Amino acid sequence: MEETLKLLKQKGIVCCVISILITVVIMICAFSGLKSMLPFMRTELNAAYFDDAQISEYSPESSPKQSAKGEVLISSIAPFSRNDIVGSITLGSTELDLCYDCDDIALMKRARLESGKYPGEIGISRIYAYKNSLTPLALINPGDTIEISMPYGAYTFTVKEVKNQIPVSDSSLTSSDIKRGIVIYTDTQETYGISGKCTAVFAELTSGPKITNG
Repeated sequence: MEETLKLLKQKGIVCCVISILITVVIMICAFSGLKSMLPFMRTELNAAYFDDAQISEYSPESSPKQSAKGEVLISSIAPFSRNDIVGSITLGSTELDLCYDCDDIALMKRARLESGKYPGEIGISRIYAYKNSLTPLALINPGDTIEISMPYGAYTFTVKEVKNQIPVSDSSLTSSDIKRGIVIYTDTQETYGISGKCTAVFAELTSGPKITNG
């Protein structure tokens, strides 16, 4: 009788161990499946918000005026508003709408033209995009061209330099060697949004109307 009880206890322990192992395996499989679905779920969630974002097309009442030299007078450019679609940018195999000073929701599958310098002005215009929306900047090389279309003209910029793992700061995202140009930068992390480091492409204006104060 005692031997029978011992045998049953042993079998009970074995069954418990097997049940625990099966439960652990199921939980691991379930977690792995959920983890693999997260990027899709995040994309779908962002897309839902993206559709509701307050996006508007920039529609000025009058066209910008040009000087005798063919330069655009900045005073004649109607001000942009936040989340206005003000143009487009083509880099490598990617073409994205340029959204002025847009929020993170509006930024999905778009590039943000940050407030400050306009493309064509003296100085550096800053453009940011999620790295998953853009041709990987690591594949861009000096000599490559970037096309930008704005309400006041079409532009070509030639890449001068690509910098990796630089701080996201005003001092890092500028260049004293470029008089009129742009910097396009993306986050270096796996998540959306801006972290402390970025990859940046600096390009100089090679064609398109210059913007002047008149």
